[in-house]
Amino acid sequence: STLVGTAVTTACATYVQNGNMGWRVPTVRELRLIIAFRNELTSCNIFGEVTCWSATENSTDNYSMWGVNLTTGNVFSAEKARLIRVCCVRDL
Repeated sequence: STLVGTAVTTACATYVQNGNMGWRVPTVRELRLIIAFRNELTSCNIFGEVTCWSATENSTDNYSMWGVNLTTGNVFSAEKARLIRVCCVRDL
């Protein structure tokens, strides 16, 4: 889904896939690990020219959060009002 930053936590918390609950927004570190291991992640189909919100807030600006470009691994700060894709993860 593509959402504004202020809605991503709720979107993942209420997400259900195949009866599985307990989803959350990944941190910047987790998104970068997903990129590093993308060839081993058989059920992950979010790569390409995609940017995703992370759960990591920008500590220097209350109006921004960090996002990650899933092609390049670049981390960027964006205003929470901006529409960006959210990628939900869950702990196994």
